[in-house]
Amino acid sequence: MLTNNPIKIVELFIDNLLSGKITLEYYRILENGGNEEYINNIYKMVKGWISLHNKKILNDFDDNEYMILSDYLYDVYIEGRINGTIKGELVDETSNRICQLENELQETKDKNNSLKTDNIRLAQELYQYRHMIDVYEKPFINNKDDD
Repeated sequence: MLTNNPIKIVELFIDNLLSGKITLEYYRILENGGNEEYINNIYKMVKGWISLHNKKILNDFDDNEYMILSDYLYDVYIEGRINGTIKGELVDETSNRICQLENELQETKDKNNSLKTDNIRLAQELYQYRHMIDVYEKPFINNKDDD
């Protein structure tokens, strides 16, 4: 469960917000007592967090500021879920893709194992019937030697 990982929730919140999987319904913020300044502050915090997150990848960021923005956006997310200003579902595309690839890998391994088993069986049958093959090939091999 993600409740013990606020940073991951914020990452998913921003990613899903930008990709349109969740929406932040501004009119509901205003209906719930928020104002334009609060909405603009969310925008600035999201933009600042994205900038710091990109720098974090390069190990060139202010960890304290990143944590402050993450805490703020985590609170925005939780509050938005509770009061209904955030609609949609957090989707972790990376985890979903990893699971999909792991399943594909297992299917490929299973198929390879099946093919190996078939190859071993066919090789054994070929070995078992080699004398029959020799009987059919011997006249052709002998004729070739005569040429």
